[in-house]
Amino acid sequence: MALVEITRGSARPPLYCVYARPDDGFLYGALAHRLGPEQPVYGLTATTPDGRLEPYRNFRELAARCARELRSVQPQGPYHIVGECLAGLPAFELAAQLRADGEEVWLALIDAFRSGEPPLRSFVPGKAHSLLHRGCILGFHLLNLVRLPTRASYAAERGSRAWSKLRRRRSRADAAAAFQSALTGHEPQRYGGRVILFRAKRLPSGLACGSDLGWAEVVDELEIVPVPGYFTTAMSEPHVRVLAQKMRLMLDNDPAAAPAARLVCAGAASTFGR
Repeated sequence: MALVEITRGSARPPLYCVYARPDDGFLYGALAHRLGPEQPVYGLTATTPDGRLEPYRNFRELAARCARELRSVQPQGPYHIVGECLAGLPAFELAAQLRADGEEVWLALIDAFRSGEPPLRSFVPGKAHSLLHRGCILGFHLLNLVRLPTRASYAAERGSRAWSKLRRRRSRADAAAAFQSALTGHEPQRYGGRVILFRAKRLPSGLACGSDLGWAEVVDELEIVPVPGYFTTAMSEPHVRVLAQKMRLMLDNDPAAAPAARLVCAGAASTFGR
């Protein structure tokens, strides 16, 4: 297990971002940049700094490791946790474990389904749905290469991300297998606190769940915050600036965010994706 530094900021409470698979910091990099240099952002990944996967049997075990990593640099809460897409389930489990220990937790999920993967209606072919989704994502990135004023740097970032995936294809395959194994039979426990769901305005077609992506059944207080674009594109430009603005406003208004409660040891985490 590794706790990795994405941005070093020190003036605000830390934000802990959970990874479902190895990503070299790219997944939350744009969000961290848009949140500003004063916002510390850390990533929690099941892989070691050298890229090896530390196997886990279920999300509860993975969340327990995440909790130990958090406490190694911040012994007490309140904690601010984020999980995007597939990482929503381990982030949710981490928050539940911390709350069970009496800690205050601010939890935000981004385009995350309670079932992990999108639940489809019985008449929707899974392969066709996957192809359509991938086509929408590809079209989004191609459009960005035309419309963004920073398209050169955007293309470089996407290229670096693709190269990283190729270099880490073995660890990514292992991580995908571990995630699928943990997902089998997993059912999130009841969550008695508040959960913020940042949800894209355009969702994949053919879903067998409502606009709450299934979370209302297990969350006492669910707040749905719409963000621009198609499913999972909120983490990329130009949509990520809106996501960051809304997230920062909610972090600023968190009544538990007392600066004195944030004790993060400088240099305690390794750095990537900066």
